[in-house]
Amino acid sequence: MLSDSQTIAISFILWPTFQFIASRIANKLPISFYNDNNVLFKTKKWEKGGSFYQTYFRIKSWKEYMPDSSFFNKNKYAKKRITDFSDENLYRFLIESRKAELVHILSVLPFWVWIIISRVEVMLLMLLYALIANIPCIIIQRYNRPRIKEYLNRRKEL
Repeated sequence: MLSDSQTIAISFILWPTFQFIASRIANKLPISFYNDNNVLFKTKKWEKGGSFYQTYFRIKSWKEYMPDSSFFNKNKYAKKRITDFSDENLYRFLIESRKAELVHILSVLPFWVWIIISRVEVMLLMLLYALIANIPCIIIQRYNRPRIKEYLNRRKEL
């Protein structure tokens, strides 16, 4: 078992590594995985088209402060602000937001590794960290997607 200082040092290596692996997995999956019918990405009734997240988490007051993947890599698709409202770009946005959601879901899962290298309390602390670091990002994707889909559906009706 590692000391607390060793665990902290290793954590600075492991978390980015796990995030990178999650990103690679999400990007290797076929585009068909990210379709509207995948139960993982479907908007749930209780989400009320995304308004649940504004009502209970006041998402509009903080989502602008969250970094986007393009912040870290300029070659990534920027989801922070939509500047191209073409159908093609909005459909790409939907795919990219599903990828982002999957990356953040996968990024929570490795918290259990700390039980192997440290104490249970550290593992619980790592779970807390993983949730704090990833849940807001998942919320943003689940808030934005139904709104974009609604916008596309309204445009089709015109």
